[in-house]
Amino acid sequence: MFLKRTFGGAASVLVLSGALVSSAVAGPLDRSLVSADASWVAHVDVEAFAGSEIAKVMLDAGLSEQLAEMKAEVGIDLLKDALGITIYGAGGDPKEGTILISATGNIDAVLAGLSEEADEYEQVTVNGQAFDSWAFEDGRMYSFTQKQGEKRLVVAAEDLDSVQSALKVVNGESSNLTNGKGEGRLVTSPGESAWVYVTSNDLGSLPLPPEAQMMTEGMRGFSLELGETAAKEIKIALSVVNATVEAATELQGMLNMGLGMARGQAGTDPETAEALKMLDSLKISTDGAKLSISLALDPAMLAEMADKWGSVDEGSAVYEDGDAGDDN
Repeated sequence: MFLKRTFGGAASVLVLSGALVSSAVAGPLDRSLVSADASWVAHVDVEAFAGSEIAKVMLDAGLSEQLAEMKAEVGIDLLKDALGITIYGAGGDPKEGTILISATGNIDAVLAGLSEEADEYEQVTVNGQAFDSWAFEDGRMYSFTQKQGEKRLVVAAEDLDSVQSALKVVNGESSNLTNGKGEGRLVTSPGESAWVYVTSNDLGSLPLPPEAQMMTEGMRGFSLELGETAAKEIKIALSVVNATVEAATELQGMLNMGLGMARGQAGTDPETAEALKMLDSLKISTDGAKLSISLALDPAMLAEMADKWGSVDEGSAVYEDGDAGDDN
């Protein structure tokens, strides 16, 4: 709720294309800011994405207009003022997660705007610290803004206790993912070029639909990373930790069989063959009980394919409309 109201539709664009920073520098996931109790973590490195090749492609394709509209509406340029976003939690419900947002001082105006937009706003002072509290139709949100020179660190959650607990982690008063019981809890550590990183070391705690539960049976954890390679290609890396080595080997075999079937179909289907070009760099490997999948995509090729598929969809819609007219 808080993230949606603060960053609007442009945040969804980044998350789907969906930590933070230390007290001085924005960048990749900072595990020292995440509680040792976290069973799942999601991180968006906005700075890394803003400097990527795919960001340039998306800006040229219309994202720049969306960002301009958002800035005119809420006073923040997402790719310049938002630096990093992290959401983490110990339970399975994402609504119970804690949000960390690193941004420039321009976020102050956004928070002030939220105070006016809210159905109810108040400041709650606890032990000399002033917490913001907003009530909306779909719930209440608490936050604390920590000033770091020209930057801001906003800690938010749907209950005050979660915000206070997160601040203890941020200030080094509680254990985090770099020390104590939190050390080594992440399935993998994201690379420096990662824009989006999602991980869970306890898939059983996540509220997955029945179909997904069947697919993830025997899996203990996973991590998904989206980023950019040194060659400016889009990097996709998925790691799955299985209950046994045998389970990892079986999953690898299933994936290779599916890929082989698709390549076999490509011999008679030109469209499938063209789409499979994007999978030329696909690698599937195992290391004990961990299965790893990696893929690198050319942004230009991806944009070209998206344009082509979009044109096909539009043509189909026009054709169907024409048929409807003929029937009448």
